[in-house]
Amino acid sequence: MIVLTYSCGVLDIKPSVYYLTLKVDNRVGKKLVIAPSGMDLNEGFHVGTGSIMQITKELSSSEPLTLRAFDPETKESFLINNKQSLTVSPSQDLNEVKDITLTIPGKLYI
Repeated sequence: MIVLTYSCGVLDIKPSVYYLTLKVDNRVGKKLVIAPSGMDLNEGFHVGTGSIMQITKELSSSEPLTLRAFDPETKESFLINNKQSLTVSPSQDLNEVKDITLTIPGKLYI
């Protein structure tokens, strides 16, 4: 999508900007990468251990992304909101936050 604005006799053409804002609770106990579909693992969101952090990424498309969580060293996968993957849609609203929790498959959390 492209945004056209006209001001003072000048037509300004800008691509739309979309945001993916995640509030991540990493309960795994090690550093992980949240890898969006269509991006290299290194382009993913790097998440520290035992912390809740907020991450925002600017995107040029509102196409949904499928997120997966991995250990960057072993490539072992972990759960996002108790699922192997989570599909999210970027928004034009910077303040739209998606809460996600990273966990180990089969482990109970209280």
